Amino acid sequence: MNWNIVNWAFALAVVLPSLSFGVTGGVPVDPKDMAFKGVIKFTDKCSAAAVGPHTILTSAKCADEGEIIHFEHLGKAYQATITNHPAMAQTGNSIALGYLDTRFEAALLNTQPDTMWVKAPVMVTGHGCIETGENLFSKGWSTITHITRYHYVAYRPGGATLCGADHGGPLLRSIRGIKTIVGINDNADGQTVNVATRLDTPEARSFIWSWIRLHEDTWVCGFNVFCGSEGTMVPK
Repeated sequence: MNWNIVNWAFALAVVLPSLSFGVTGGVPVDPKDMAFKGVIKFTDKCSAAAVGPHTILTSAKCADEGEIIHFEHLGKAYQATITNHPAMAQTGNSIALGYLDTRFEAALLNTQPDTMWVKAPVMVTGHGCIETGENLFSKGWSTITHITRYHYVAYRPGGATLCGADHGGPLLRSIRGIKTIVGINDNADGQTVNVATRLDTPEARSFIWSWIRLHEDTWVCGFNVFCGSEGTMVPK
């Protein structure tokens, strides 16, 4: 894998003295908030998001190609068969899609396969170490400061961050008032710098569309269907 992007982001914490803050900015997510009921604690160190009745979106760092992951969400058991981006090791496209064996019965999140911009506010999410505690689903705001070939780099003085081992959670942007996935949280320095894989690159879009064509009975919100308002429930 090309680590230049991640190393560059971590180096930012050395050259910017304002990054000497501890882990800040995270608050627990209200379990009643419908917009987040589609975010899953996927493994011990990974999160994922439901983006279709049989589809979850996560990081390719969370599971091996073809691996079957078992998890529970809101009291129901699921299993997902993982497909990783084929060029992840060469490009850093840390994207994975999981096909669920049964229909997801909580809310879905839309994705946004269009490019964000520098200074756009974004929300980082994860079940790991944002200052609120271990394995507690949390959220916090940051700001896109750089856009590289495959990643968004986000930093805000005193803003939210994830720990370096917390992968796969959605990087969210409010679009027309709807929390929408624009990236997949990939790495962080544990202070204030976050790195997320972009969904808008040609490589990411091609991978997701290929997966949709392979699984004809499902869809990915924001690509081949718009899932509607924030926290859209899965249609029966």
